[in-house]
Amino acid sequence: MKMVIAYDGPRTVVRLAGRLDGEAADQLSGTLDEFLHEGTRSVLLDMSGVTYISSAGTQVLALRYQDFSALRGELRIAHPSAVVLDAIRLVGMEDRLLWEEPSEIPVAARTRSSVLMHRMSDFTREDWRVPDAGATHGHYEISSREAGAHLTCRLYGEAGTLFERNFLPADCHLVEFPDSVFGIGLGAIGNTPQDCLPRLGELIAAGGVTAYLPTDGSLVADYLIGTRSRPPKAMLAYGMTCEGRFSHLARFNVRPGDESIPLSELARVALDSTGGDTAGFVIAAETAGLVGTGLKRSSGIPGGQVPELDAASAAEWLSFTPEPLYARMTGVVVGVAAKSADGRLGRFLRPLDGGGLHGHFHAVVFPYDPLPQRTVAMQALVLRLFGNLKIRGLMHLLNDQRRIEGAGESRFLRGLCWVSPIREVVEEAA
Repeated sequence: MKMVIAYDGPRTVVRLAGRLDGEAADQLSGTLDEFLHEGTRSVLLDMSGVTYISSAGTQVLALRYQDFSALRGELRIAHPSAVVLDAIRLVGMEDRLLWEEPSEIPVAARTRSSVLMHRMSDFTREDWRVPDAGATHGHYEISSREAGAHLTCRLYGEAGTLFERNFLPADCHLVEFPDSVFGIGLGAIGNTPQDCLPRLGELIAAGGVTAYLPTDGSLVADYLIGTRSRPPKAMLAYGMTCEGRFSHLARFNVRPGDESIPLSELARVALDSTGGDTAGFVIAAETAGLVGTGLKRSSGIPGGQVPELDAASAAEWLSFTPEPLYARMTGVVVGVAAKSADGRLGRFLRPLDGGGLHGHFHAVVFPYDPLPQRTVAMQALVLRLFGNLKIRGLMHLLNDQRRIEGAGESRFLRGLCWVSPIREVVEEAA
């Protein structure tokens, strides 16, 4: 993104052009912070040249608007492009941010709904009804949410093709992620394969939010927060989604005298609670350390080289955690676990433990934010994290059991796990 700063009397004018994505949002946020520290109290953003804006961009605008207002200053937008106008309308900020109210927006169409703040009515007060389900490292309390609830799992593409060939436009699937759908995969936020293929990275979606880690050199996570009428979309080269309702909710804490709960134990306990052999998960947890990997370069660039993953080239294409990272932070984990790797779903799964449990999980990490110790609505909690905190990391989780150098598996301290059995697996054609 290009940024040009000019001065009009006491007002500072910032002209923006290009993509206001996660990386550019950080740049804009830092610039506005500098203005505040220098004593600037009136800033006008000329956004006529902005061609794309993600939820990271609208979040910066909303938060910095509050900062300037608290100091009796003003932050306004002039000449918004169509995409900017649409984005700020979706978050209900047009009547506060726009310098001149566009005549084409009728008063009846204006809203003040905001996905950056949760409402207290989104939280429930239901008591836990099921006694402790014991395990080695964790203490679990599991409640039944809805009898008979289940998920349909949809598979896109072939997970094993990542380093066999370059992804082509014909491999891509445009997938919508309303709040009833969660999923993971390799993908990018965008509407066309040509736009997304050079940026393919680890992707995660839950609660009406989609986030991914671009591989175009920025390595700054980008995300979109949807609304009921406009859910986020993403282009998947391969991945899986789960749609339906949760049958169970597990609350978990480390047992006294233990240090942390491994992902494999949490997944097995929650899976057993559903009574099925395969289940989909959304987990919100305080982390003890995460082990994983992420793609650093897209294999969707036309004519690009397909890597041979030997020891010399792996570091050029993949980032690995040599030891557990992101301890004492807050993460959202999405994935699927199964008691075997048989069937159509099996090619997307990897071993989670030595007892036959398989799974595929991605995680997005935020600064530490205490999680509620009661039942909450999953979507409200996810929106709170994305709306109020900056993403610190996004990765594909691994169980690294190499004898000497292995970092082990991801581990947690406490949190909530929404889970439901998968009753149907559907393969989606490109």
